[in-house]
Amino acid sequence: MSLFSCSPRSIIFLGCASRPSKFIMACLYSNNSKINTHITSYEIKDKIALYKITVQVGEVCWSLSHRYSDFVELNDKLVKDHSLNKDLLPPKKVLRNLDPTFLEKRKTDLEIYLQNVVNFLEKSLPRCLIDFLHLVKYDINILLQDFASFCFNEGDKYLSMGNSTHAFNPLQVSW
Repeated sequence: MSLFSCSPRSIIFLGCASRPSKFIMACLYSNNSKINTHITSYEIKDKIALYKITVQVGEVCWSLSHRYSDFVELNDKLVKDHSLNKDLLPPKKVLRNLDPTFLEKRKTDLEIYLQNVVNFLEKSLPRCLIDFLHLVKYDINILLQDFASFCFNEGDKYLSMGNSTHAFNPLQVSW
């Protein structure tokens, strides 16, 4: 019995439960799905602005939040490793500005930045962009690539335990 079976849109985990659990997963590489991103809002927590990003691949949609410094870190990696123009990212302000007018403009500018980055790098999908958009948690192919890498790197350790079979639950598969 296999650990899971999948179709382009779903994955069914077969575990210790009496019936399988079904999760809808994104599948970027099937049907030439596009990554759509929108920054829907911002919120201020502990005097830091967090931008709420909605990511959609095919019919699957999820939300995540990042602060401006996360965008800076992403941009630095993309400039260094993928020849992205460093000026695409909206500039940093010297002083923290929590003014709603400023945050709304930055939200719009960050959304344009993110959409440009995704459109430019969608075919190559650098690891830093995969991590930034949390694709590893929602896209079946990326999740399986990570799981295969884990098995390649850690498999000998599990095989040396002497058990003939090993079970992984959905949380272990989608770390």
